Parts: sequence; C-alpha cells; structure tokens
Amino acid sequence: MASNNVFSKFLHWLFKKLFSVKEVKSKDLGSPKKFLIVRQHNQLGDLLSGVSLFRAIKETYPESNITLIVSPFNYPGIIKNKFIDKTFIYNNRKIYNPFYLIKFIKLLRNGYDVTIVPVVVSISFTSNLIARISKSKIRI
Repeated sequence: MASNNVFSKFLHWLFKKLFSVKEVKSKDLGSPKKFLIVRQHNQLGDLLSGVSLFRAIKETYPESNITLIVSPFNYPGIIKNKFIDKTFIYNNRKIYNPFYLIKFIKLLRNGYDVTIVPVVVSISFTSNLIARISKSKIRI
C-alpha cells in the first residue's frame, strides 16, 4: 500500500514537472502576432461558437495570424471563415503515420505567441496536450 502511494506521488510530481505552466496574473498579452487555436474535436456547435473568438482576435489584433487545428468532420464548417488564416486537419487515425506526425509537430513548433483551447462543455486532455507541445509563450 505504501509503495502504491509513493508511485502515485512520483507520477504526480512527474506530470507537474512536464506539463505545468506558470500562472501569469497579467491580462496584458502585449502585441501577439501568431495565434494557434486548438479545436480538434467533432462537436460542430462548439467550433461554430468559436467564430466570435476568431473575430475578436482579428478585431483586437488586426495584424495577427490565426492557425486553427480542426477535425476532418468540422473542417467544412470553417473553410470560408475570413478570420482563419491557416487550418490544420487533425486526424486521430493519421497521427501514427510518421510523415503526418512530423508535419503536425512542425506546425506546433511554429513559434506561436498565444495558444488557445476554447472550452464549451468539457476540458480535453488531447487539446491541452497539443497546446503544451506547441510551446507558445502564452497558453489559454
């Protein structure tokens, strides 16, 4: 029983070291230019509710570039969205393909200033992991 508790504490420590971020109390983002928005799940309504987020970013930061990670199912819903500059179709089935994975990692390491994971109903571990891997300066 004690060894189970030690293992649990070790895992907690390890995940905290790997995935924790420093909390920033300031609400001033400065002048970010590159935004990454992670919305890779199949809930079309949740994606469409994010349109106001895309518009707000473009109105606040007109020179900004917005990249959206979206599922193949939801991609048709944002094809003509004038606020999105670039899209990446995140496909769970292709993620194990080395070429697709390299392309995805290159996208994530593109030097984003802000990564946003919009949450409507539930928090997604996958979305948060993608945001963490992106190594952007600010993650929301």
